[in-house]
Amino acid sequence: MRRSSVVLIEPSIEFSIGNIACVANPVSTAAVNAGNELKASNSLSSPAKAIAASSLNVPRGPRNAVIITSSVARNSTARSAVASNGFPSAPYTEHMAKRHRSAPTTKPERPAPKPDGPRLFIAAPLPPAVTDQLGHLVDDLSSRELPVRWTAANAFHLTLHFIGEVPRERAELLRMSFANLSLKTGPIKIRTGRLGAFPGEKRPRVLWVGLEGQTDKLAALRDEIATMLTRQDVEVEEAAFKPHLTLGRARDSVDRLFPYQLREAYKSPSVREIVDVPIDFSISEVILYRSHLEKSGARYEELASLRL
Repeated sequence: MRRSSVVLIEPSIEFSIGNIACVANPVSTAAVNAGNELKASNSLSSPAKAIAASSLNVPRGPRNAVIITSSVARNSTARSAVASNGFPSAPYTEHMAKRHRSAPTTKPERPAPKPDGPRLFIAAPLPPAVTDQLGHLVDDLSSRELPVRWTAANAFHLTLHFIGEVPRERAELLRMSFANLSLKTGPIKIRTGRLGAFPGEKRPRVLWVGLEGQTDKLAALRDEIATMLTRQDVEVEEAAFKPHLTLGRARDSVDRLFPYQLREAYKSPSVREIVDVPIDFSISEVILYRSHLEKSGARYEELASLRL
């Protein structure tokens, strides 16, 4: 006898998931069971397969199961479909996936470790008459509340080469090479000159007193020392040498008025009274210094010296 079942047909439901338009057709549990029996009879050809299929613990559906069919939306009606909660659902496209995909993060490169060694430079010491003049200038200029870090009284010298921090082994080789250096330049006669600033008066960063006199011999002395440093793989500054004595360095928080304030300070009568009296002196010695940076300020240690 042929078994028949009655299926209650209900209106279908249309909705969309993203840009996919779907149709839901309610069917009865009997129709679902009949479809399952037909599928099992067509696919299973042996008792073992039938037992394996029937042993799957698949939960039975509700009384009125729903069959959902879908098709990709091709028109504006499907793209503007309204979700079941009453709000329009925006289409989810490949462009949106790329737009919201976060970029891969890269770890920042670690800075190269600084050499754990002494901080070195080569300079010529100054006579007391020059350091006294520089001290009076700093006292006068610092009273004007300029945004400048002024040079300490014990830190005035004529710098020829700044080497920086080097490993201890390299520092010892530099000390030995410097001590054995045979300089051809004799004593150098120079004098204090005008006031100035690097890189220029419109953007002053380093404040200084210039030097005049035998500056060509001073440059030749600097070149002799540079040759020794290059042989020791020390980088030497290639900029043109402008001999000067540093008074101070501008702070990072300077404003646009600072160049004007500095020019007015340089032209003040009290400052001109000091600068307009040049001091003649002689450079007869150069020293390899080690700089110790301490809370109270920089302290300089003499490692080796050469007489001119």
